[in-house]
Amino acid sequence: MIRLLVLLISGFGLLVPDAFAWGKFGHVTICEIADRNITLTARAELSRLMGAYPGNDSFVEACADADRNPRTRPKEHYANYDRSLNEVTSDDCGATGKCVISAIASDFAVLADRTEPDIDRARALVLLGHWVGDIHQPLHVSFADDSGGNEIRKRGLCNARNLHAVWDNCLVERGVFKMNAAESLFSWRRWTKAYRAADRLSKSIGDVDVTLWKQSEPWQWAAESFDIVRTKAVGYCTMKSGACWYDETRQFLEPDGAPRTIQITQDYFDQNSPTADAQLLKAGVRLAHLINRALDPEYTF
Repeated sequence: MIRLLVLLISGFGLLVPDAFAWGKFGHVTICEIADRNITLTARAELSRLMGAYPGNDSFVEACADADRNPRTRPKEHYANYDRSLNEVTSDDCGATGKCVISAIASDFAVLADRTEPDIDRARALVLLGHWVGDIHQPLHVSFADDSGGNEIRKRGLCNARNLHAVWDNCLVERGVFKMNAAESLFSWRRWTKAYRAADRLSKSIGDVDVTLWKQSEPWQWAAESFDIVRTKAVGYCTMKSGACWYDETRQFLEPDGAPRTIQITQDYFDQNSPTADAQLLKAGVRLAHLINRALDPEYTF
């Protein structure tokens, strides 16, 4: 029995599929932080709307629903840019016209419109929570040719298949939640860790930070993520002559090109965990701000 448990723990990564932005429990953490920072008026309306939501889940539980199979509005979970872009300066989603930036605007408008049916507003509320989480995951605001790091293989620590999945799951579980392999075997531990992470991160909120975070627009959140993903610590690209190359010899990844590989070490988690902390916290605070604006007519900041 002991040997079986050891094998299960050591081989746990084989049981874990790739997930999406921040994974389920990253989204739970963000929405839990938001839930703690909405006004009483907004909370009452949120609770009323969630009564119309299919399944009658709580708002926090429902925040990851958009990643269920089939994925809801798949092209709106990210903003993937051409490799030539050096800076995000507007809410332009490119040729498709739709991305995570436009998704936030669209669902915020539905949520704020009291003439819309409750079920549509409830769905918009849950999706808004998801989109705000997605836009703060740096690999969701990146380049199209490597699919936001999905075409960067990894070796070393973490059981994800690629760099994108490292940020979706491993960085949250190892870096933010401080989970070990044994804890990862039990889903209930993730719920506990998510709530404790929300506790820890909420204690670090400063009034100056909150004011600045609330004064920005979604395209600026995307710009922050885009700046992060281009840093050396993330290992997503190589800066050459001011451009963010796929690797040392290729500016971008050709459709039939061989993916490169990145080594994930404990040092990688140590370097990037504070960034993940900050992004989860910003997402929660900004989500609360949007919900308050949409649901509380008396809300000011």
